[in-house]
Amino acid sequence: LEQLLEPVYASLDRRDDRGAARLAAAALAKCEGDEATVPVATLQALRAVALVRAGMGAEATEAVDSVMRYAHCDERVLAPLAAALREGRIGGGRLARMYEAALSREPGNEGLLDITFDAHCRDFAFLKQQQMAMKLYRSDAEEPYLLWATVAMLLQARHGLRDEGAGGRSTAGGGAPEKLPTR
Repeated sequence: LEQLLEPVYASLDRRDDRGAARLAAAALAKCEGDEATVPVATLQALRAVALVRAGMGAEATEAVDSVMRYAHCDERVLAPLAAALREGRIGGGRLARMYEAALSREPGNEGLLDITFDAHCRDFAFLKQQQMAMKLYRSDAEEPYLLWATVAMLLQARHGLRDEGAGGRSTAGGGAPEKLPTR
């Protein structure tokens, strides 16, 4: 299965996005039934990257969602999936949900905690930021993590509590602006 990845990576490196999408689709057809394995999930994630770059957002979203069902925690799957989500501006908190699902499979992984914190920052999810920062601080008592939690609390107080349950809206106050004002 690993040999199927090489031509897809090569096509992406050459900026042949449609070719990479075709190669990934052909390789996925050969691997029918093995969707939960890491190489197949990586192929699907690379296909999503190629589709995003080729301008096929709806198909890319389908590919992303199909990979996210299995809550992979392998970096070979997470990195291209995150790239597809960012490049395609596929929102809805998917990036944070992807990392949270991976974190549920590897709760002690400090790297995943850090990346999950970053994903919550992108979503303006201040409560989740605070929770991730506190988990990081508990796992490795470094001062920056405590400062991250403090800043998240200040943002909650200033802009209202933000969480996914409110559909990305503020549950108190006027809500967070798209860009936070600077002083």
